[in-house]
Amino acid sequence: MNADAATLWPRVAEGLRRDLGARTFDHWLKPVRFAEYCTLSGVVTLETASRFSANWINERFGERLELAWRQLLPAVRSVSVRGGLGLGPGLGGVFAQYLPNPLRTPFLVHLVAVVVAAVLVLSLPETVARGPRRPLTVRLEVPAAERSVFWRVLVPSGMILSLFDAVCLSLVPVFQVRELGVTNYALVGASGFLVLTTGAISQIIFRTMSPTRSITTGLIVSCIAFVGVICGAPLASAPLLLASVAVTGGACGLFMKGGNGLPTAIAPARGLGELISSYYVACYLGGFSVPLVVVGVLADLIGLTVALVVMTLLTAVAALWTILVGLRSLHGLAGRPGGH
Repeated sequence: MNADAATLWPRVAEGLRRDLGARTFDHWLKPVRFAEYCTLSGVVTLETASRFSANWINERFGERLELAWRQLLPAVRSVSVRGGLGLGPGLGGVFAQYLPNPLRTPFLVHLVAVVVAAVLVLSLPETVARGPRRPLTVRLEVPAAERSVFWRVLVPSGMILSLFDAVCLSLVPVFQVRELGVTNYALVGASGFLVLTTGAISQIIFRTMSPTRSITTGLIVSCIAFVGVICGAPLASAPLLLASVAVTGGACGLFMKGGNGLPTAIAPARGLGELISSYYVACYLGGFSVPLVVVGVLADLIGLTVALVVMTLLTAVAALWTILVGLRSLHGLAGRPGGH
Protein backbone atom coordinates (compact mmCIF):
# COMPACT_ATOMS: atom_id res chain seq x y z
CA MET A 1 0.00 0.00 0.00
CA ASN A 2 2.93 2.36 0.73
CA ALA A 3 4.24 1.77 -2.80
CA ASP A 4 0.76 2.34 -4.27
CA ALA A 5 0.47 5.64 -2.40
CA ALA A 6 3.91 6.68 -3.66
CA THR A 7 2.78 6.25 -7.27
CA LEU A 8 -0.17 8.59 -6.62
CA TRP A 9 1.96 11.54 -5.54
CA PRO A 10 2.81 12.71 -9.11
CA ARG A 11 -0.93 12.81 -9.90
CA VAL A 12 -1.68 14.68 -6.68
CA ALA A 13 1.13 17.13 -7.44
CA GLU A 14 -0.10 17.72 -10.99
CA GLY A 15 -3.60 18.49 -9.72
CA LEU A 16 -2.24 20.92 -7.12
CA ARG A 17 -0.13 22.65 -9.75
CA ARG A 18 -3.22 23.12 -11.87
CA ASP A 19 -5.35 24.40 -8.97
CA LEU A 20 -2.80 26.62 -7.23
CA GLY A 21 -1.04 27.93 -10.31
CA ALA A 22 2.42 27.09 -11.59
CA ARG A 23 4.18 29.93 -9.78
CA THR A 24 2.85 29.10 -6.30
CA PHE A 25 3.28 25.36 -6.80
CA ASP A 26 6.85 25.60 -8.11
CA HIS A 27 7.90 27.85 -5.24
CA TRP A 28 6.45 25.83 -2.34
CA LEU A 29 5.33 22.36 -3.40
CA LYS A 30 7.63 21.33 -6.24
CA PRO A 31 10.52 20.44 -3.84
CA VAL A 32 8.18 18.27 -1.72
CA ARG A 33 8.69 14.50 -1.93
CA PHE A 34 6.51 11.59 -0.86
CA ALA A 35 7.84 9.86 2.29
CA GLU A 36 5.33 7.27 3.51
CA TYR A 37 1.70 6.35 3.99
CA CYS A 38 0.54 4.63 7.18
CA THR A 39 -2.47 2.44 6.49
CA LEU A 40 -3.17 2.16 10.23
CA SER A 41 -3.62 5.89 10.86
CA GLY A 42 -4.43 6.96 7.31
CA VAL A 43 -1.68 9.61 7.46
CA VAL A 44 0.33 10.57 4.39
CA THR A 45 3.76 11.99 5.22
CA LEU A 46 5.57 14.26 2.79
CA GLU A 47 9.07 15.69 3.16
CA THR A 48 10.80 18.91 2.20
CA ALA A 49 14.26 20.31 2.76
CA SER A 50 13.68 22.78 5.59
CA ARG A 51 11.50 22.81 8.66
CA PHE A 52 10.38 26.35 7.86
CA SER A 53 9.02 25.24 4.48
CA ALA A 54 7.33 22.24 6.09
CA ASN A 55 5.58 24.42 8.68
CA TRP A 56 4.48 26.94 6.04
CA ILE A 57 3.10 24.23 3.75
CA ASN A 58 1.22 22.56 6.62
CA GLU A 59 -0.37 25.86 7.61
CA ARG A 60 -1.15 27.26 4.15
CA PHE A 61 -1.80 24.19 2.01
CA GLY A 62 -2.70 21.47 4.54
CA GLU A 63 -6.41 21.31 3.67
CA ARG A 64 -5.68 21.41 -0.07
CA LEU A 65 -3.26 18.53 0.26
CA GLU A 66 -5.77 16.44 2.21
CA LEU A 67 -8.52 17.07 -0.33
CA ALA A 68 -6.25 16.23 -3.25
CA TRP A 69 -5.13 12.98 -1.65
CA ARG A 70 -8.65 11.89 -0.67
CA GLN A 71 -9.82 12.28 -4.27
CA LEU A 72 -7.41 9.51 -5.25
CA LEU A 73 -7.12 7.61 -1.96
CA PRO A 74 -10.29 7.99 0.15
CA ALA A 75 -8.74 6.23 3.17
CA VAL A 76 -6.41 9.17 3.80
CA ARG A 77 -7.35 10.98 7.03
CA SER A 78 -4.64 13.64 7.12
CA VAL A 79 -1.44 14.81 5.42
CA SER A 80 1.70 15.91 7.24
CA VAL A 81 4.76 17.62 5.79
CA ARG A 82 8.01 17.27 7.70
CA GLY A 83 11.43 18.79 7.14
CA GLY A 84 14.84 19.34 8.62
CA LEU A 85 15.41 15.80 9.96
CA GLY A 86 18.78 15.53 11.64
CA LEU A 87 19.37 19.30 11.70
CA GLY A 88 19.50 19.38 15.50
CA PRO A 89 22.88 17.68 16.00
CA GLY A 90 24.37 19.38 12.95
CA LEU A 91 23.24 22.89 13.86
CA GLY A 92 24.10 22.34 17.51
CA GLY A 93 27.69 21.58 16.55
CA VAL A 94 27.88 24.59 14.23
CA PHE A 95 26.46 26.92 16.90
CA ALA A 96 28.86 25.57 19.54
CA GLN A 97 31.84 25.98 17.23
CA TYR A 98 31.21 29.32 15.58
CA LEU A 99 28.86 31.32 17.84
CA PRO A 100 29.72 32.93 21.19
CA ASN A 101 28.90 31.21 24.50
CA PRO A 102 29.12 27.65 23.08
CA LEU A 103 27.83 26.06 26.29
CA ARG A 104 24.67 28.17 26.26
CA THR A 105 23.85 29.27 22.72
CA PRO A 106 22.76 25.83 21.32
CA PHE A 107 20.40 25.29 24.26
CA LEU A 108 18.93 28.79 24.06
CA VAL A 109 18.29 28.32 20.34
CA HIS A 110 16.66 24.98 21.12
CA LEU A 111 14.34 26.55 23.69
CA VAL A 112 13.32 29.25 21.22
CA ALA A 113 12.65 26.59 18.57
CA VAL A 114 10.49 24.63 21.03
CA VAL A 115 8.39 27.72 21.74
CA VAL A 116 7.98 28.46 18.02
CA ALA A 117 7.03 24.84 17.33
CA ALA A 118 4.48 24.87 20.17
CA VAL A 119 2.86 28.03 18.80
CA LEU A 120 2.70 26.54 15.31
CA VAL A 121 1.17 23.28 16.57
CA LEU A 122 -1.47 25.12 18.61
CA SER A 123 -2.36 27.32 15.63
CA LEU A 124 -2.84 24.46 13.17
CA PRO A 125 -6.40 23.21 12.55
CA GLU A 126 -7.36 19.82 14.00
CA THR A 127 -7.73 17.22 11.25
CA VAL A 128 -9.35 14.42 13.26
CA ALA A 129 -12.95 14.65 14.40
CA ARG A 130 -13.29 14.54 18.19
CA GLY A 131 -15.07 11.41 19.32
CA PRO A 132 -16.64 10.46 22.64
CA ARG A 133 -14.24 10.52 25.57
CA ARG A 134 -13.03 7.19 26.83
CA PRO A 135 -10.19 6.02 29.08
CA LEU A 136 -6.80 5.78 27.43
CA THR A 137 -5.70 2.16 27.28
CA VAL A 138 -2.39 0.92 25.95
CA ARG A 139 -1.92 -2.75 25.14
CA LEU A 140 1.24 -4.38 23.87
CA GLU A 141 0.36 -7.68 22.30
CA VAL A 142 1.65 -9.65 19.35
CA PRO A 143 -1.02 -11.62 17.45
CA ALA A 144 -0.32 -15.37 17.61
CA ALA A 145 0.12 -15.76 13.84
CA GLU A 146 2.82 -13.07 13.73
CA ARG A 147 4.80 -13.99 16.87
CA SER A 148 7.42 -15.96 15.00
CA VAL A 149 8.11 -13.07 12.63
CA PHE A 150 8.08 -10.62 15.52
CA TRP A 151 10.70 -12.43 17.61
CA ARG A 152 12.85 -13.67 14.74
CA VAL A 153 12.81 -10.64 12.42
CA LEU A 154 11.30 -7.49 13.89
CA VAL A 155 12.91 -7.66 17.32
CA PRO A 156 16.52 -8.40 16.25
CA SER A 157 16.45 -6.01 13.29
CA GLY A 158 14.83 -3.29 15.43
CA MET A 159 17.45 -3.74 18.13
CA ILE A 160 20.29 -3.50 15.62
CA LEU A 161 18.77 -0.42 14.01
CA SER A 162 18.34 1.35 17.34
CA LEU A 163 21.80 0.36 18.57
CA PHE A 164 23.58 1.70 15.49
CA ASP A 165 21.57 4.94 15.58
CA ALA A 166 22.14 5.37 19.31
CA VAL A 167 25.88 4.72 19.04
CA CYS A 168 26.22 7.22 16.19
CA LEU A 169 24.29 9.81 18.19
CA SER A 170 26.04 9.33 21.53
CA LEU A 171 29.32 7.35 21.45
CA VAL A 172 30.67 8.22 18.00
CA PRO A 173 31.02 11.92 18.92
CA VAL A 174 33.01 10.81 21.99
CA PHE A 175 35.01 8.50 19.71
CA GLN A 176 35.85 11.46 17.45
CA VAL A 177 37.17 13.51 20.35
CA ARG A 178 39.05 10.77 22.24
CA GLU A 179 40.43 8.62 19.44
CA LEU A 180 40.78 11.10 16.57
CA GLY A 181 41.44 14.25 18.52
CA VAL A 182 38.69 16.20 16.74
CA THR A 183 38.16 19.57 18.39
CA ASN A 184 35.76 21.13 15.90
CA TYR A 185 32.26 20.91 17.39
CA ALA A 186 30.67 21.16 13.93
CA LEU A 187 32.39 17.91 12.93
CA VAL A 188 31.44 16.31 16.24
CA GLY A 189 27.79 17.18 15.68
CA ALA A 190 27.93 16.03 12.07
CA SER A 191 27.70 12.34 13.03
CA GLY A 192 24.22 12.79 14.51
CA PHE A 193 23.15 14.94 11.58
CA LEU A 194 24.37 12.39 9.02
CA VAL A 195 22.94 9.25 10.61
CA LEU A 196 19.45 10.77 10.87
CA THR A 197 19.43 12.61 7.55
CA THR A 198 20.71 9.73 5.42
CA GLY A 199 18.28 7.42 7.22
CA ALA A 200 15.41 9.61 6.02
CA ILE A 201 16.82 10.02 2.49
CA SER A 202 17.32 6.29 1.93
CA GLN A 203 13.66 5.63 2.72
CA ILE A 204 12.66 8.14 0.06
CA ILE A 205 15.07 6.87 -2.60
CA PHE A 206 14.17 3.21 -2.06
CA ARG A 207 10.51 3.74 -1.18
CA THR A 208 9.35 0.95 -3.51
CA MET A 209 11.72 -1.66 -2.06
CA SER A 210 9.89 -4.54 -0.36
CA PRO A 211 10.05 -4.86 3.45
CA THR A 212 12.02 -8.12 3.33
CA ARG A 213 14.62 -6.76 0.93
CA SER A 214 14.83 -3.50 2.90
CA ILE A 215 15.60 -5.37 6.12
CA THR A 216 18.12 -7.70 4.46
CA THR A 217 19.95 -4.92 2.63
CA GLY A 218 19.96 -2.67 5.68
CA LEU A 219 21.41 -5.36 7.94
CA ILE A 220 24.22 -6.24 5.53
CA VAL A 221 25.20 -2.69 4.60
CA SER A 222 25.07 -1.29 8.14
CA CYS A 223 27.34 -3.99 9.57
CA ILE A 224 29.87 -3.52 6.77
CA ALA A 225 29.72 0.28 6.85
CA PHE A 226 30.25 0.52 10.59
CA VAL A 227 33.64 -1.14 10.15
CA GLY A 228 34.69 2.15 8.53
CA VAL A 229 33.80 3.98 11.74
CA ILE A 230 36.16 1.75 13.70
CA CYS A 231 38.90 2.02 11.08
CA GLY A 232 38.78 5.78 11.46
CA ALA A 233 40.88 5.51 14.65
CA PRO A 234 43.96 3.63 13.38
CA LEU A 235 43.82 5.55 10.09
CA ALA A 236 43.26 8.86 11.93
CA SER A 237 40.62 9.76 9.34
CA ALA A 238 37.60 11.82 10.38
CA PRO A 239 36.29 11.91 6.77
CA LEU A 240 36.26 8.09 6.66
CA LEU A 241 34.41 7.97 9.97
CA LEU A 242 31.76 10.48 8.89
CA ALA A 243 31.30 8.83 5.49
CA SER A 244 30.84 5.47 7.23
CA VAL A 245 28.32 7.02 9.65
CA ALA A 246 26.39 8.39 6.66
CA VAL A 247 26.23 4.98 4.97
CA THR A 248 25.31 3.31 8.27
CA GLY A 249 22.47 5.79 8.74
CA GLY A 250 21.18 5.15 5.23
CA ALA A 251 21.20 1.41 5.87
CA CYS A 252 19.39 1.87 9.19
CA GLY A 253 16.75 3.87 7.34
CA LEU A 254 16.17 0.87 5.10
CA PHE A 255 15.43 -1.59 7.84
CA MET A 256 13.39 1.01 9.70
CA LYS A 257 11.34 1.19 6.49
CA GLY A 258 11.17 -2.61 6.37
CA GLY A 259 10.31 -2.85 10.06
CA ASN A 260 7.38 -0.48 9.59
CA GLY A 261 6.26 -2.04 6.32
CA LEU A 262 6.42 -5.69 7.32
CA PRO A 263 3.67 -5.55 9.98
CA THR A 264 1.41 -3.72 7.53
CA ALA A 265 2.04 -6.44 4.96
CA ILE A 266 1.50 -9.52 7.15
CA ALA A 267 -0.81 -8.55 10.01
CA PRO A 268 -4.59 -8.15 9.95
CA ALA A 269 -5.82 -4.60 10.43
CA ARG A 270 -7.33 -5.42 13.83
CA GLY A 271 -3.99 -6.37 15.41
CA LEU A 272 -1.76 -4.02 13.43
CA GLY A 273 -1.57 -1.25 16.01
CA GLU A 274 -0.55 -3.60 18.81
CA LEU A 275 2.12 -5.23 16.62
CA ILE A 276 3.68 -1.93 15.57
CA SER A 277 3.59 -0.63 19.15
CA SER A 278 5.38 -3.74 20.36
CA TYR A 279 7.96 -3.31 17.58
CA TYR A 280 8.78 0.22 18.74
CA VAL A 281 9.07 -0.89 22.35
CA ALA A 282 11.57 -3.56 21.21
CA CYS A 283 13.52 -0.89 19.30
CA TYR A 284 13.81 1.46 22.25
CA LEU A 285 14.45 -1.12 24.96
CA GLY A 286 16.64 -3.31 22.78
CA GLY A 287 18.85 -0.64 21.22
CA PHE A 288 18.57 2.80 22.72
CA SER A 289 18.73 1.68 26.35
CA VAL A 290 20.22 -1.54 27.72
CA PRO A 291 22.69 -2.54 24.93
CA LEU A 292 23.90 1.05 24.59
CA VAL A 293 24.64 1.19 28.33
CA VAL A 294 26.51 -2.12 28.04
CA VAL A 295 28.65 -0.73 25.22
CA GLY A 296 29.37 2.34 27.36
CA VAL A 297 30.43 0.21 30.32
CA LEU A 298 32.67 -1.88 28.05
CA ALA A 299 34.22 1.30 26.69
CA ASP A 300 35.27 2.28 30.22
CA LEU A 301 36.68 -1.20 30.89
CA ILE A 302 38.48 -2.11 27.66
CA GLY A 303 38.58 1.11 25.66
CA LEU A 304 36.12 2.69 23.27
CA THR A 305 37.63 1.32 20.06
CA VAL A 306 37.70 -2.28 21.33
CA ALA A 307 34.17 -1.92 22.71
CA LEU A 308 32.91 -0.81 19.29
CA VAL A 309 34.72 -3.75 17.65
CA VAL A 310 33.00 -6.18 20.04
CA MET A 311 29.64 -4.52 19.40
CA THR A 312 30.09 -4.70 15.63
CA LEU A 313 31.04 -8.39 15.70
CA LEU A 314 28.08 -9.34 17.90
CA THR A 315 25.76 -7.23 15.77
CA ALA A 316 27.04 -8.92 12.60
CA VAL A 317 26.30 -12.34 14.12
CA ALA A 318 22.78 -11.23 15.05
CA ALA A 319 22.24 -9.78 11.57
CA LEU A 320 23.45 -12.99 9.92
CA TRP A 321 21.11 -15.07 12.09
CA THR A 322 18.19 -12.80 11.23
CA ILE A 323 18.86 -13.11 7.50
CA LEU A 324 19.55 -16.86 7.39
CA VAL A 325 17.15 -18.09 10.08
CA GLY A 326 14.75 -15.34 11.11
CA LEU A 327 13.46 -14.42 7.65
CA ARG A 328 12.47 -18.05 7.08
CA SER A 329 9.55 -17.45 9.42
CA LEU A 330 7.98 -15.42 6.61
CA HIS A 331 7.52 -18.56 4.51
CA GLY A 332 4.48 -19.54 6.52
CA LEU A 333 2.92 -16.20 5.64
CA ALA A 334 3.48 -16.53 1.91
CA GLY A 335 -0.24 -16.51 1.24
CA ARG A 336 -0.70 -13.01 2.67
CA PRO A 337 -0.01 -9.89 0.66
CA GLY A 338 3.52 -8.74 1.17
CA GLY A 339 4.56 -11.95 2.90
CA HIS A 340 7.69 -11.88 0.79
